[in-house]
Amino acid sequence: ILDGLVAPELVSEYRQQPVPLLGDWLDIVRDDHLVFIFDLEAPPEGHPYADSFFELVLGHIQQEVIDPQIWFLVRPDQLQTMHAQAPGMVLTYGADFHAPPIPANLAAQGYQVVNVEYGIGGGWMQEDHTAGI
Repeated sequence: ILDGLVAPELVSEYRQQPVPLLGDWLDIVRDDHLVFIFDLEAPPEGHPYADSFFELVLGHIQQEVIDPQIWFLVRPDQLQTMHAQAPGMVLTYGADFHAPPIPANLAAQGYQVVNVEYGIGGGWMQEDHTAGI
């Protein structure tokens, strides 16, 4: 069960816990003055919202009027939409720590934060800081 990642005595308890809705999380972010880093994954091809999921979720988040509290991981093909519809959100680039992007290029595209799955070296961090990220 779950490849040993969860203690067997907790599996039943975890399976009964509800999955919170996005609106539930956004309420917590707004009420507690938190920052929410948001990484939106596309649904599989053939899903009814495969072509519109990004705009639907973006619209839902914007209804909460907490744009500065949202750090949205945005692919380059989504930048134009974000600049036009959500200029107050913090544009975040999801980087591979094995192949760091060029900070000046990211800054020129409007990215403000780099999110890395694992750690980054001091040199990389200094370059980002120098570029305004």
